[in-house]
Amino acid sequence: VVTYELKWDPLSISLPVEFSLKGASLTVSVDTSAFVTLSDGLTVLSISFFPYFGSVRYNAENADYSVFGDYFLLPDGSGALMHTAVEDENTALTFSVYGKDYYEDNIPVSLGAYGIVQSGAGLSATLTEGEENALIRVFRAGNDEKDVNRIYPEFIITPVSAEKGKINVGKSYSGRIAVTYEVLSSENPSYTDIAYSVRQSLIRAGFMPDAKCENEYPLTLSIVAGTDGKRSNITADYQQIENLLGLLKGKGINEINAVLSGAFKGGLAASAADRTKLIRALGSKNDLRTLLNFSASQNFNIFAEINLLSSERSLYSEKGVSGEYKTVDRKNPLSPYIGDEGFTMKYLGIRGISEGTNNILGFVGKHGFSGIAVADSSISCHEEGGSYTVYNSSLQNNFSAISSEAKLMLSGAPVNLIKNADYLYNVPFGTRVEETAYYTAVPFIPSVIHGTYVYAGEPLNASSVSVINLLKSVEYGAVPHYSWNFNENSDKYYEYSVNEAVEFCLKAKTELSDLTSKRITGHEKIADGVLTEFGKTAKISYLCA
Repeated sequence: VVTYELKWDPLSISLPVEFSLKGASLTVSVDTSAFVTLSDGLTVLSISFFPYFGSVRYNAENADYSVFGDYFLLPDGSGALMHTAVEDENTALTFSVYGKDYYEDNIPVSLGAYGIVQSGAGLSATLTEGEENALIRVFRAGNDEKDVNRIYPEFIITPVSAEKGKINVGKSYSGRIAVTYEVLSSENPSYTDIAYSVRQSLIRAGFMPDAKCENEYPLTLSIVAGTDGKRSNITADYQQIENLLGLLKGKGINEINAVLSGAFKGGLAASAADRTKLIRALGSKNDLRTLLNFSASQNFNIFAEINLLSSERSLYSEKGVSGEYKTVDRKNPLSPYIGDEGFTMKYLGIRGISEGTNNILGFVGKHGFSGIAVADSSISCHEEGGSYTVYNSSLQNNFSAISSEAKLMLSGAPVNLIKNADYLYNVPFGTRVEETAYYTAVPFIPSVIHGTYVYAGEPLNASSVSVINLLKSVEYGAVPHYSWNFNENSDKYYEYSVNEAVEFCLKAKTELSDLTSKRITGHEKIADGVLTEFGKTAKISYLCA
């Protein structure tokens, strides 16, 4: 334990830091409750955690050729490589771990980890405690010879907002913050080696189970039943869904995870806390019972999709440090063909989430759905009076309660919340920051979770280049995902892509189903294409025309 005494007369603070070295892993931690401030009125806003650990300054005139292969591995979207020995547009970035936006222009990410490759050596860094309070700051050296490439986490201890000339100070975080660093033993490590190191740190920290998933390869379907609950905007009823599942079964598709979306009162904007009533226009109770019985007889899973963390209403909604409701905008996947462009949702507090969970547990027991899909699980960790840890712990308890009664599916969820999930969907496969020649997307997060979870990306028919999206799902180890409905005026009308889906699934089932339980052990660009290695035995490649 090292105690830092920081003094700027008349300000003073004592900060104890604990270092723990086990093998090649170094864990550095701080107990924020042990701060000793020796000045009245002193508030710790944030701690920049080892901002120069792993940093490097390049001298272009004396640079060795090998440095041009150096990079930072970032958790942007699916993952990104920022090459550090070259100048590029993206020079300074701030990532908000698990989706919080402390300031404008922060980039939300779903993994609190990063990596550094420098001169053939590798280092991984995983935020293992207090991670929900963190930003990851990245700086790439520019023209100034004094600049250095550096990456580090900054832990927000006290949230602050400034609006309309008023500074609002939230509750300070009182708990531990920790980062686990590991030097990779392999020579010239790849980013999949770094991902494995991060994966092991997450398992040891209790974020992921140390278990393999089964060799499943289910077709994931998001079936939008209605956008806003209005009878005029109903796009799929129970009988139509049963007919579709029967059609797919007849064509040889034997594994399906069907997510029934927009089926509750209020449609896509419904809140699970107070609107767990199904829309009557979807069919009778007998129609629903027939659909669920048919699905069970075929070993298909039917998930009822709900909003658990947000609501269009203000009931149980939480306000941030500024005193304003914290909101998030959600898009309508059927816009502009059906319904409004999107919906503004308010974050729910712990009470609202718990109320929603209790209602959902009663709903599952009453109707017999296979499971629950949480549509808004990507927006967790909002400003809960500064107590993010309490919020996260409560959310984990609610997810655990649901998973004990039914299968749990999470949409775009941050990695610190997936422990109790059975399936994941809407996992990102691109980057939020625009790609360049020296800032490129890679399967960092898929390499962390593959082999433990069966996951799907965003719907393959969400754009006009579904074939490219299919290949990307293979490259990133995902199962196929389509969004369908029964409205011929919509671009998601099922007949437009059902044959493509069936053809692909039948081929993929034979070639890929035994790979879902294997880790991604390699990924690289090859001439005119890419190659992904699974379990160091199977290799999947495709060429780009």
